[in-house]
Amino acid sequence: MNQSSGQRPSIPSHRRPATIPELAERALIDLSDDKAKLKDYLRIAEKYRKEGKELIKQGDLEAAFVLLAKAATLVLEKLPKHRDYYSLLNDEQQNNLALNGQEILDQLEAASGWGGPGAYPERQVTQSPR
Repeated sequence: MNQSSGQRPSIPSHRRPATIPELAERALIDLSDDKAKLKDYLRIAEKYRKEGKELIKQGDLEAAFVLLAKAATLVLEKLPKHRDYYSLLNDEQQNNLALNGQEILDQLEAASGWGGPGAYPERQVTQSPR
């Protein structure tokens, strides 16, 4: 292959697609900063969601799944545990965030190609206790 042409090597056609657990593991990378501000997490989650939706349109379902899973993890798991969640977000904002999380899960279903009953049992949307 000509490296100087600037062309990227193509992915071999014999490469097997990643499994859902492999993609889910990739999605957990870079989500461990517990010192981030709530608004930063919100911006990052929205960025991942938008990029994931665009990747679905482009047909890159593996990359879309990873980004949407990151967004879902932030919205449904990290944000409700954030130190400023209850002080900065009112009940309506918290509810809207949970609905946004459900929408992300629906997009994850589209990216995974399967979303039968119980596909994401550990990510059930529930009202946070006050």
